[in-house]
Amino acid sequence: EALARLTREAPASVRRRRYDAALRFLLRAKGPRADRLLEHPALDYWLSLWKSHFSRPAQAEDWHLQFGLAGGFAAALAVETGAALDCDAVLDPDGRLPLYDTPWYLAFAGAARIPVRLRARGGVLSARGEGLEAEFSPADAAPGGPVRRLDEAAPGIVVDDRGWLVTHGVTMHGIARLSGAPRAAFAATLRRALRDLAERAPLLHAEMLDLLRVVVPLENPQGHESVSSSFAHLRGLIGLSPSDDPLLQAETLIHEFCHMKLNQLLAADPILLPGQNGQV
Repeated sequence: EALARLTREAPASVRRRRYDAALRFLLRAKGPRADRLLEHPALDYWLSLWKSHFSRPAQAEDWHLQFGLAGGFAAALAVETGAALDCDAVLDPDGRLPLYDTPWYLAFAGAARIPVRLRARGGVLSARGEGLEAEFSPADAAPGGPVRRLDEAAPGIVVDDRGWLVTHGVTMHGIARLSGAPRAAFAATLRRALRDLAERAPLLHAEMLDLLRVVVPLENPQGHESVSSSFAHLRGLIGLSPSDDPLLQAETLIHEFCHMKLNQLLAADPILLPGQNGQV
């Protein structure tokens, strides 16, 4: 539906861009790597924005941002699989090009919503726009220049407090913007919590690694023992406040993971009777 409306209803300036190439690339993609990417919470939120915001007339700049952000999904899959890609994209409102379901992203200071051309060949991605240029390959990637790396709580689970499609939909408690030692400490405690969970409950740990992709640090201004959240439009994401107690973090992850699984079920079957949504 989104692709059909893009080609049929989008403003002329939007249709002239090659945003459709990213969507067609994703729709053609097959295999476990593609399946995992298409389950990413950022894409869940992208679809939520499409359904809510574009059900009514939208400005051209909104069309550019919505469909320009799809380029990050296509680029991530192209460099991971070695597939060829040539599409247009838009940097997010923080000047980033996230390579979803990897820990990598490109960041350009002062480049919010800047259009870029993305080309991928043989696992190498190039991004070029007005006044900016970058090249990235996961085979020999290292942080430096515009290439940045997110901390990981476990392979495939990143800590992210700034990615726009990841954080824009986190509306409870407020996001804790961490950097340096505090961010490293937050990720380190999560790693220990997940290692302990692997030892004590290996089946639950395996299930969590399969579904959880992003952990967002939350503010805790009232000094509660812990605050946390999960969202029906960001399945695969958990928000929780920093703590140096791995047991507390493990308990909180399990609690929100149960909500996340319920949200997955609700996407396939209403389960609840009309009027019971507030009981989730």
